[in-house]
Amino acid sequence: MSKLTCLFAFSVNSVSSAAIVLSVAAGAALAQPQPDRLYTEHCAACHGADRLGAMGPALLPENLARLRRAEAEQVILQGRPATQMPAYSDKLGAEEARTLAEYIYAPSRRCPNGARRKSARRASST
Repeated sequence: MSKLTCLFAFSVNSVSSAAIVLSVAAGAALAQPQPDRLYTEHCAACHGADRLGAMGPALLPENLARLRRAEAEQVILQGRPATQMPAYSDKLGAEEARTLAEYIYAPSRRCPNGARRKSARRASST
């Protein structure tokens, strides 16, 4: 086999290997749950696009002080009896529920500080 043929075969194999590695990495990145997308798709209709509440309560850290994150994950997956909160275990996995719980416990970028204080006062008065 000539040096040129060996070099060509090595180059083709290297490019194929690199393409496989990039494809696997891209697939892993796409497999990571995207909190904004998950919230918009499954929560915003009831809890508001800005998380300030609508038909459902506001989902801001100040309003969730009495609910632990693990409990929030269970509520997301199993719903809440005697309320309008449905179970999402048929649509979401445990990792997606964890991602949503982390998202709702993070300060909202869309919520101005005044609205946060107002929302927290409302929650503490009930």
